[in-house]
Order: sequence, then structure tokens, then C-alpha cells
Amino acid sequence: YAEELIDKSILDAIRAHRVFATSGSKMIVESRVNGEFMGTESTSNGDSAELELKVIGTSPIVEATLVRSGKLIKTFTGDGSHSLNIQHIDRGLAKGTYWYYWRITQEGISPPYRGNAKVARGNLAWSSPAWLIVE
Repeated sequence: YAEELIDKSILDAIRAHRVFATSGSKMIVESRVNGEFMGTESTSNGDSAELELKVIGTSPIVEATLVRSGKLIKTFTGDGSHSLNIQHIDRGLAKGTYWYYWRITQEGISPPYRGNAKVARGNLAWSSPAWLIVE
């Protein structure tokens, strides 16, 4: 997510991790932790995190899986539409540092091609991680 479509802004967005990845599928992914955009680090004095995900795909969204510090913690099922909006509160966090990201699956399959052949045929996307420090 760049402020302007110029080289400097695009590089700033990449360096700030305001990006998402796909397996070639065309999707738009935006995620936040406690209101802070993906790729950022924030702090919390409580024992919970408020997570948000907005996705727009070119096919129906099948599911979105929330990952906390490398562990799958919850999977949300799509309703057959091409978009998905999720708000979730992750409760019971002990003091420490956590990182969150989302893995999104839209309808279809990722064919097993060798190398970079036909990479635009995938069906997966991943948000950039966001870090949360619970104090």
C-alpha cells in the first residue's frame, strides 16, 4: 500500500511491509492489529488483540486462517461471495511479543507447474505480518 504511485512511495511501502503476497491469484488484502496496518509493530497494555481482515477476490473466498506466532489459531469460512470482512478478538495473551498474519484461500486450485510457468493461476494469498507487544 503506497501513498503515491511513484518509485519512492512504492519502495517505502515495501520496506514498511505494507504488502501482501499471492500465489498468482488476483486479490486485495488488508489486515490490521489493534487498528495498526499490516507490517507494523504496536503495543498493548491489555491481554487481547483486535484483528481485522478485508479481502476482495476474483472468485468466491473459501476461508481465511489467522496465524499467531506460527500457530493456526482460527479459521473463518467464506459465505460464497468474492469478499470477506472479519473482526476477531484474540484473548488471554500473556506478556510478550506476538506476530499475526492471515492466509486466504479463494475458490480454485494452485496447479503444480514447474518453475515460474503460469504463476497467475493460484488461489492463495497471505497478509504481511504485524507485531504486537503485550506489556
